Amino acid sequence: MDSEFVDAAPALVASARSEVLENLDILEVIFSFLHTSPLSEDRIQTPDSGHLLSASLVKKSFFEPAMNILWRSINSWVVLLCLIPTLVHENGIYATSELIRDEHLERLKLYTRRIRRFRFTPPDYHVSPDVYHFLSRRLDSHLLPTLRTLDFGDVGSVVEKRQAMFLLPSPLVSEVTISDINPSTATFSSSLLLVTGETAPTVHTLALSGRSIDITSLAHITDIVVKHFTALENISFDFDCISTWAGLLDQLSGMKSLKNFSLTLRGGGPGALA
Repeated sequence: MDSEFVDAAPALVASARSEVLENLDILEVIFSFLHTSPLSEDRIQTPDSGHLLSASLVKKSFFEPAMNILWRSINSWVVLLCLIPTLVHENGIYATSELIRDEHLERLKLYTRRIRRFRFTPPDYHVSPDVYHFLSRRLDSHLLPTLRTLDFGDVGSVVEKRQAMFLLPSPLVSEVTISDINPSTATFSSSLLLVTGETAPTVHTLALSGRSIDITSLAHITDIVVKHFTALENISFDFDCISTWAGLLDQLSGMKSLKNFSLTLRGGGPGALA
C-alpha cells in the first residue's frame, strides 16, 4: 500500500504542477510579482517589461496572463498607434503606408482589450485624420473594451490631437479625470464629458480641474455631470475661486448616489472671491 502511494506521488506532483501551469488566473497572480512597482499606474518599464515579455514566450499558456500584466496600464497614445503595422512616421505625420486591413485591427485588439488604466499622452507629431476615421468606422467594439480608469490628461495641450480622445471611453469605465480645462478648451471638454457619460453609465469617480474658466462654461459642465453621470459617488473639482459656486453646489446636491465631494478653489479666476 505504501509502495503504491510512493509510486503515485510523482504523478500527483506532476498533475498539480500541470494544473498550475495551465491556470490563467494563478499564472497572472504569479506574473504580477515580476512588476516591481505594482501600485504604479504608469506603463511598466524595463527591466520588468522585458521579464514579462520573456515569460510570455516560455509556454503557450503563459502568453495571456503575462500580456495582461504588461498591458494593464498604458500612458501613451503612440504605443497604441504602433500596434497598427501599416502605420509609418514621415515628415512629422503618422499615416498608413497601405490600407488598414481587418487582420491589422485584430492585432490591435489583441492588446488593447487588456488595458485597464489609460492616461492619454498625445503624440509629438500629427496623426492623419484617415487613421481616426478608419478606426471609428471599422472597429466592431470599443477600442479599450475592458478599461476601468481613464485619464484624458491636460486637454489644453492637445488642440490638434483631440480626435483620438473620443475613441477612448468604453462602457466599463468607472474613474475619469480631465485636467487643464480653460476658456479655449471648455467647449471641447464639455463634448468629451458628454460622450464619456453616455458611453460609460457606471462612472463612480470624476475629477475635473482647470483655470480661468467662466461661470457659464462651468455651469454647462456641471449640468452634463448631473444629467449624464448619475452613478457618481465621488467628485473632485479644482478650479479658480468663483463667486457663484453656491448655485453649482445646489445642482450637485441633487445627485442621489453622491457620497464625497471635494472642491478646491484657487484665486485669480473670473469672479474670484476677494
